[in-house]
Amino acid sequence: MKNNARTLLAVTVIVGMFGMLAGCATNQSSLAQQPDATAQETIEEPTVGMVTETVVEEPDGKVERSVSWAGYTPEVMDKMNVTEVSFPTGNKNTSAIMVHQVMPVEVLKDGVYTYEYHVTNLTGLTHQNVMIVNEGARNLEIVSSTPPVMKGEDGSLRWMVGDLAPQQTEIVRVRATSGAVGTASDCVSVTYENSMCAVTKVVDPDLLLIKTAKTDGNICEDFWFTYEVVNPGSGMANNIRIRDEIPSGLRTVEGNQTVVEIDAGNLAPGERRKFTVEARGVETGRHTSVAVATADGGLISESENIETLIYQPVLTVSTDSRDIQYLGRNVEHFYSVKNIGDTVAENTVLTVDLPGGGAQFMQASDNGVADGATATWQIGSLGINESKTVSVAMKATAVETIRSTVSASAECAEKVTDIAVTEILGIPAILTTLVDAGDPAEIGDVVTYTITVVNQGSAPDTNIKIVADIPAEMEYLSTAGPTDGVLNGRKLSMAPVAFLGVGEQIQYNVQVRARTVGDVRFGVSLTSDQLKTPVSGNEATTIY
Repeated sequence: MKNNARTLLAVTVIVGMFGMLAGCATNQSSLAQQPDATAQETIEEPTVGMVTETVVEEPDGKVERSVSWAGYTPEVMDKMNVTEVSFPTGNKNTSAIMVHQVMPVEVLKDGVYTYEYHVTNLTGLTHQNVMIVNEGARNLEIVSSTPPVMKGEDGSLRWMVGDLAPQQTEIVRVRATSGAVGTASDCVSVTYENSMCAVTKVVDPDLLLIKTAKTDGNICEDFWFTYEVVNPGSGMANNIRIRDEIPSGLRTVEGNQTVVEIDAGNLAPGERRKFTVEARGVETGRHTSVAVATADGGLISESENIETLIYQPVLTVSTDSRDIQYLGRNVEHFYSVKNIGDTVAENTVLTVDLPGGGAQFMQASDNGVADGATATWQIGSLGINESKTVSVAMKATAVETIRSTVSASAECAEKVTDIAVTEILGIPAILTTLVDAGDPAEIGDVVTYTITVVNQGSAPDTNIKIVADIPAEMEYLSTAGPTDGVLNGRKLSMAPVAFLGVGEQIQYNVQVRARTVGDVRFGVSLTSDQLKTPVSGNEATTIY
């Protein structure tokens, strides 16, 4: 199971000409001389339950630090800050993973510095596929890391820590730089299957009934009962009859009856006679019954209460898929089958009816075999409470709703189905460019700013509106484009463009006259029905 621990470990730093300050839930810090940039690190591999790390600083010699998982606190060099958060609850007593972030207190602007994530398994179970996810960073650019940083589908930066054994700690080391004086921030999160025969002596020694049965079996198998009557007395036992009201989970093969009645005839002293009745299972569970034999003279004998256990595999099937995806992107549908019955599901088969149409089949996971219309997985035996998940990868080639139907079957199990649905959407992707002609400009010169808007997406955009900010050092002259521009103060607003199709573009030319010396910025912002947040940009122009 993948646990998505959304509790965030957030760190805010201040970047200056001389350094960085780590904050937010700081548990400990140590301030002293910054390590020399030429310092070499020698890292000993961590073991289960303990991490040992050796740091060699030049020319100051060697500093060794060692930590254990319980009450884990990294021993750090001077001028480092440590921040910790336990995931997912924030309380290490009820959490699964603890993350310590070790950051420098001070770094140089544009200098490369190293910080660490110490990831500790707080439990007695192994966690698989542990991953550190950077939920957002400002003024912090990663140069390199160990292990290497990866980029997720949503653009987030991720470090795959891998499997963490109980009480194990792994360290992620990151080299980064901050390019602006001020504050920088960094927020991270963590993500993470007889036969029993008995004889009862009858009260009247002249008649004995022995009942046996198949003690357990799959509901698809054949069942049976045997009834043996014995006369242990010294005289004849006449008109012997056997009656057994068999349990509701069984029926006789002959006649589909729930009551067995047998005319056993007469038995001489010491004589015995045996009868067999075939049955079939109709309901799972434990089923018991007592048979009774009677004879003339009030002779009666009851059998042992014989139990028959009937079990059956029961399958469930479910799907998992994105509700929406965009045209041209990959679509993956996941299908899970689970045996919630009380016996093994043999010869389990999972079959998916592929959607076709606007979904181009790419591949089936786990050795699934696709023949164009379906994909099939021969799963084989599926134990009690065991599950199996497979997937189909497709490419969205048309704006439509993709549906794939999955069915699961096994011996003695009822067939079950489910449907995965993904709606394919197009999306506009607006590219805005702004260039000037006549830069640098002498006072009195005319400067032309060209604003170009291109829809690079897969769906139209509507009501595109552009607003330009005219610098105070310039005098507005004119606007040429698909709609008129209206100047209000220093803001030039273009009338909205009603529709911009896929691949289409619009262009405005705004002319201004240079009036005052300066290094000015001509700014532009764009909004539309699909772009609720303005897209902004500016162009620098020098007036002399």
